[in-house]
Amino acid sequence: ASAFIKLETNANVLAILNVAVALTMDRSNTCSQARVFVGGGTGETPARAGSAEQALVGAVVDAGTIDRAAEAAKSDVDPISDHRASAAYRAEMTRVLVARAIRKALERAG
Repeated sequence: ASAFIKLETNANVLAILNVAVALTMDRSNTCSQARVFVGGGTGETPARAGSAEQALVGAVVDAGTIDRAAEAAKSDVDPISDHRASAAYRAEMTRVLVARAIRKALERAG
């Protein structure tokens, strides 16, 4: 299952932050594969959040796992400050949006 979230001020401007998550889950709600990408104000191209992926793979994905993965994703990014958002805001929103995207992907997985 997967999810994509775009944080923007309105639909006609560049994103403040983009997050994409793809998870492969088994029947026991254990994650066998995870891909977490963060882009928009975090570099020229979206980048994988490897620490977040490691926090998910092999784990039963519950609230604690989601929190650990989201916090790890925040550590994986090196956001910029510009006229749309500060680096601190982008870092915190990385944590928030990765958690939301994981939950959304899990909902889609059923």
